[in-house]
Amino acid sequence: MDKHFSILILSTLFALSLMRCNSDRTPAAPVEIDRPVFSTFTDPREAAIAVPLRSPIQIKFNEPMDPQSFQGNFSLTSVEGSIDGSFSASGNQVIFTPAEDMLKAMIYTATFTGRVKDAHENSLELESDYRQNTWFLSEGDYSDGGFNRVYVTDNTNNRVFVLGNFNELIATIEDVESPVGVAATPDGSKVFVVNNIAAGKISVIDPANNTKMKDIDVGVGPTEMAATNAVAYVVNRSARTISVIDLSSETVSATISFSDGFRPRHIAITPDEQRLYLTSNDRNKKGVMKVINTADNSEAATLTGVLQSQRSAQIAVSADGAFVYVLEDRTGSISVIRTADNSLDAPITIPGTNSNLAAAGNFLYVSSSEGAVFKIDTADNSIADTAQVSTRCEGVQITPGAEILYVVTPDDSTVSVLETHTMQKLRTTVVSNTGKNVTISALKF
Repeated sequence: MDKHFSILILSTLFALSLMRCNSDRTPAAPVEIDRPVFSTFTDPREAAIAVPLRSPIQIKFNEPMDPQSFQGNFSLTSVEGSIDGSFSASGNQVIFTPAEDMLKAMIYTATFTGRVKDAHENSLELESDYRQNTWFLSEGDYSDGGFNRVYVTDNTNNRVFVLGNFNELIATIEDVESPVGVAATPDGSKVFVVNNIAAGKISVIDPANNTKMKDIDVGVGPTEMAATNAVAYVVNRSARTISVIDLSSETVSATISFSDGFRPRHIAITPDEQRLYLTSNDRNKKGVMKVINTADNSEAATLTGVLQSQRSAQIAVSADGAFVYVLEDRTGSISVIRTADNSLDAPITIPGTNSNLAAAGNFLYVSSSEGAVFKIDTADNSIADTAQVSTRCEGVQITPGAEILYVVTPDDSTVSVLETHTMQKLRTTVVSNTGKNVTISALKF
């Protein structure tokens, strides 16, 4: 065989062999370069409440992500600081697991930036200022064992609205007449509605089933009341008396009257249940107050010069019993009384016009006719924070753990729910017609 011909055959065979080898190889997959797309926070969702203190934060994308890329590009924060934790992945979700408990009843915000990456190292966005976040409220005393019942009077239509499950309208109590005041015993076992009619009555409400149990006859024109677990005190504004109700028998056991013609207007009881503080309804004696010993219903003191230009709008006692706060109607002034000796401190001044107030913890919460709610630090009586709800505020009340604030705005028939750390509005519940006063039962359902 010719030498050149042999070389040609060998070359051809080698080429065929090489082609056969190349045909057996799988082509390399192209590198994926699409940027990932954020979908949603799946747990907890936006504005969730009662979130467990070790709840994982789950973030969903359109493809698997690199969980380690979230380190330094994710934060879980509140006004009290940040929570550290670890990252893992499950399918298209990245899961942040807190390394410690969150604080109770606190707004937390989970945030990640555009620098997080998918499994192919593609970042979410080029822009460094890209953010996605969600906020939620951690669990607390307000949610432990259920939620408190909240009662709102509708004195225009002779009924009381009942809120449960944090902010849901769950019942309406219809068989009350001209309801103005509403109060609950400290243990929450009984709720009372003051019926402002000539033949005055107090309706006793069973908070377990939201029904009226009975009516108790009191004095003429009752307007508001204060209660312990054993005794209730009712201001009969027209009769100028205080009805004392024995709650074991649910009957009036005594009537407090005033020989000097004092006309009671607003009432508050000290935390030790030993003294009542009463403001005056007399236009000529606007700054006069009475202090009553509850042991024998005797007068302990008469205070003068408490208010200046108007009568009281509302009254409250601090949680430690050291101070009494008296709102002056149609002004921005709050008088401060030291209960140790009934002396007057410098008044507190807030912008606008006072409407209502409640005291809890180390703070005083004051609503205004301009739709604002002021958080006042009682250590120095300064305004610590302010929330704007919607319109003119009326009733304001706080859950027993001082974590959640309910504010009634009658012009738009709503009840706003705020948390007390930052005064952020959490929910708004619409009730039909006009709401006014509010109280909260300590019982959980």
